[in-house]
Amino acid sequence: MTISPSDMTARVQEWADSFSPDGLDKFPGLYTEDAVVEDRSAKRTHRGRAEIRAWAEDYLDAVPGASIELRRVQVAPEHAVAQWVWSGTLSGRLALLPPSAVSGASFTVEGVSILNFTEDGLISREESYWNLADFLQQICAPTQAPTEGVRP
Repeated sequence: MTISPSDMTARVQEWADSFSPDGLDKFPGLYTEDAVVEDRSAKRTHRGRAEIRAWAEDYLDAVPGASIELRRVQVAPEHAVAQWVWSGTLSGRLALLPPSAVSGASFTVEGVSILNFTEDGLISREESYWNLADFLQQICAPTQAPTEGVRP
């Protein structure tokens, strides 16, 4: 017996809601013990609940007020596709960020995740795609063009 479309949609909402500091203890439990999360934009892969928790914790430490708003969810027998918007304000360091990232910078980034579910409703695989360049543009200090030697 596979997970019903309405249960899968509810699990996707739970996944989005749990990607928050308040949901951090619940978030890894939405995945199977051997789940794989591929953050295609950041070119990082996380295997198992411990790595998934550490990945989520890194993001949420850097952006403690982050939220994911679901825009659209489409379900199929064994997977769901979620279109979402991630927003927040940077207040810490994140491994993928360059030194020009500015604490206090706010961002809004659109993305899509493909979530594969087991029959009991746990996520066995996640692939996420989002615009890293857009994210960096919003949180990094603009670089100034050199002015030395330039005449008006």
